[in-house]
Amino acid sequence: MQEPGQHNRDLPNLYSLTAIGVATFLGSILAGGYMVIANYLALGEKQMAKHVAYGTAAVILIWIILSMQLAGTKLTTMIAVNMGQVILALIVANKLQGEMFSSYQEMGGQYYGALRVVSVSIIASVVFTVAGVLIIALVGGVPN
Repeated sequence: MQEPGQHNRDLPNLYSLTAIGVATFLGSILAGGYMVIANYLALGEKQMAKHVAYGTAAVILIWIILSMQLAGTKLTTMIAVNMGQVILALIVANKLQGEMFSSYQEMGGQYYGALRVVSVSIIASVVFTVAGVLIIALVGGVPN
Protein backbone atom coordinates (compact mmCIF):
# COMPACT_ATOMS: atom_id res chain seq x y z
CA MET A 1 0.00 0.00 0.00
CA GLN A 2 1.30 3.40 -0.92
CA GLU A 3 1.57 6.13 1.71
CA PRO A 4 -0.17 9.46 0.99
CA GLY A 5 3.12 11.37 0.98
CA GLN A 6 4.59 9.05 -1.64
CA HIS A 7 1.57 9.50 -3.90
CA ASN A 8 1.89 13.31 -3.72
CA ARG A 9 5.44 13.15 -5.08
CA ASP A 10 4.20 11.23 -8.10
CA LEU A 11 1.81 13.99 -9.09
CA PRO A 12 3.11 16.69 -11.44
CA ASN A 13 2.68 20.34 -10.53
CA LEU A 14 -0.17 22.04 -12.36
CA TYR A 15 -1.41 25.57 -12.94
CA SER A 16 -4.53 26.35 -10.91
CA LEU A 17 -7.69 27.94 -12.25
CA THR A 18 -6.75 31.15 -10.41
CA ALA A 19 -3.29 31.10 -12.01
CA ILE A 20 -4.86 30.68 -15.45
CA GLY A 21 -7.13 33.69 -14.85
CA VAL A 22 -4.33 35.89 -13.52
CA ALA A 23 -1.98 34.89 -16.34
CA THR A 24 -4.62 35.63 -18.95
CA PHE A 25 -5.24 39.05 -17.42
CA LEU A 26 -1.53 39.88 -17.25
CA GLY A 27 -0.21 38.07 -20.31
CA SER A 28 -3.16 37.55 -22.68
CA ILE A 29 -5.00 34.44 -23.76
CA LEU A 30 -1.60 33.10 -24.85
CA ALA A 31 -0.52 32.70 -21.21
CA GLY A 32 -3.81 31.14 -20.13
CA GLY A 33 -3.84 28.80 -23.11
CA TYR A 34 -0.25 27.78 -22.44
CA MET A 35 -1.14 26.88 -18.85
CA VAL A 36 -4.12 24.75 -19.83
CA ILE A 37 -1.95 23.01 -22.45
CA ALA A 38 0.86 22.50 -19.90
CA ASN A 39 -1.62 20.94 -17.46
CA TYR A 40 -2.79 18.45 -20.08
CA LEU A 41 0.76 17.59 -21.12
CA ALA A 42 1.80 17.09 -17.47
CA LEU A 43 -1.06 14.60 -17.13
CA GLY A 44 -0.20 12.82 -20.39
CA GLU A 45 -3.26 14.10 -22.29
CA LYS A 46 -1.51 14.99 -25.55
CA GLN A 47 -4.65 14.95 -27.71
CA MET A 48 -6.48 17.41 -25.43
CA ALA A 49 -3.37 19.60 -25.32
CA LYS A 50 -3.39 19.68 -29.13
CA HIS A 51 -7.07 20.67 -29.24
CA VAL A 52 -6.49 23.49 -26.74
CA ALA A 53 -3.45 24.66 -28.73
CA TYR A 54 -5.55 24.94 -31.89
CA GLY A 55 -8.32 26.72 -30.00
CA THR A 56 -5.86 29.12 -28.40
CA ALA A 57 -4.31 29.93 -31.79
CA ALA A 58 -7.77 30.63 -33.24
CA VAL A 59 -8.71 32.93 -30.34
CA ILE A 60 -5.39 34.78 -30.68
CA LEU A 61 -5.98 35.38 -34.39
CA ILE A 62 -9.51 36.60 -33.70
CA TRP A 63 -8.16 38.84 -30.92
CA ILE A 64 -5.53 40.38 -33.22
CA ILE A 65 -8.12 41.04 -35.94
CA LEU A 66 -10.52 42.51 -33.38
CA SER A 67 -7.77 44.69 -31.92
CA MET A 68 -6.94 46.03 -35.36
CA GLN A 69 -10.62 46.90 -35.90
CA LEU A 70 -10.89 48.58 -32.48
CA ALA A 71 -7.78 50.72 -32.86
CA GLY A 72 -8.58 54.24 -31.77
CA THR A 73 -11.63 53.28 -29.71
CA LYS A 74 -12.19 54.29 -26.12
CA LEU A 75 -10.02 52.80 -23.39
CA THR A 76 -13.09 51.39 -21.69
CA THR A 77 -13.92 49.37 -24.82
CA MET A 78 -10.43 47.91 -24.92
CA ILE A 79 -10.60 47.06 -21.20
CA ALA A 80 -13.95 45.34 -21.75
CA VAL A 81 -12.50 43.29 -24.59
CA ASN A 82 -9.50 42.36 -22.41
CA MET A 83 -11.77 41.31 -19.58
CA GLY A 84 -13.71 39.27 -22.11
CA GLN A 85 -10.65 37.18 -22.88
CA VAL A 86 -10.06 36.58 -19.16
CA ILE A 87 -13.67 35.47 -18.67
CA LEU A 88 -13.44 33.26 -21.76
CA ALA A 89 -10.22 31.65 -20.47
CA LEU A 90 -11.75 30.98 -17.05
CA ILE A 91 -14.92 29.48 -18.51
CA VAL A 92 -12.99 27.23 -20.89
CA ALA A 93 -10.42 26.19 -18.27
CA ASN A 94 -13.16 25.44 -15.73
CA LYS A 95 -15.16 23.48 -18.31
CA LEU A 96 -12.13 21.49 -19.49
CA GLN A 97 -10.24 21.03 -16.23
CA GLY A 98 -12.59 22.00 -13.37
CA GLU A 99 -13.35 18.46 -12.23
CA MET A 100 -9.69 17.55 -12.57
CA PHE A 101 -8.71 20.41 -10.21
CA SER A 102 -11.04 19.05 -7.52
CA SER A 103 -9.69 15.50 -7.66
CA TYR A 104 -6.12 16.80 -7.96
CA GLN A 105 -6.47 18.75 -4.73
CA GLU A 106 -8.02 15.76 -2.96
CA MET A 107 -5.00 13.67 -3.95
CA GLY A 108 -2.67 16.31 -2.48
CA GLY A 109 -1.39 17.75 -5.75
CA GLN A 110 0.58 21.00 -5.72
CA TYR A 111 0.12 24.02 -7.94
CA TYR A 112 2.87 26.20 -9.35
CA GLY A 113 3.68 29.31 -7.35
CA ALA A 114 3.04 32.96 -8.12
CA LEU A 115 6.56 33.65 -9.39
CA ARG A 116 6.19 31.08 -12.15
CA VAL A 117 2.71 32.37 -13.03
CA VAL A 118 3.96 35.96 -13.30
CA SER A 119 7.01 34.83 -15.32
CA VAL A 120 4.82 32.96 -17.82
CA SER A 121 2.54 36.02 -18.00
CA ILE A 122 5.39 38.40 -18.78
CA ILE A 123 6.89 36.12 -21.42
CA ALA A 124 3.49 35.60 -23.05
CA SER A 125 2.80 39.33 -23.01
CA VAL A 126 6.09 40.08 -24.76
CA VAL A 127 5.56 37.31 -27.34
CA PHE A 128 1.95 38.38 -27.95
CA THR A 129 2.94 42.04 -28.38
CA VAL A 130 5.83 41.29 -30.74
CA ALA A 131 3.68 38.92 -32.81
CA GLY A 132 0.90 41.50 -32.97
CA VAL A 133 3.25 44.25 -34.10
CA LEU A 134 4.77 41.97 -36.75
CA ILE A 135 1.34 40.98 -38.07
CA ILE A 136 0.22 44.62 -38.22
CA ALA A 137 3.47 45.53 -40.02
CA LEU A 138 3.02 42.69 -42.51
CA VAL A 139 -0.55 43.61 -43.37
CA GLY A 140 0.33 47.25 -43.81
CA GLY A 141 -0.86 48.93 -40.65
CA VAL A 142 -4.14 49.37 -38.89
CA PRO A 143 -7.15 49.87 -41.18
CA ASN A 144 -9.14 53.12 -40.81
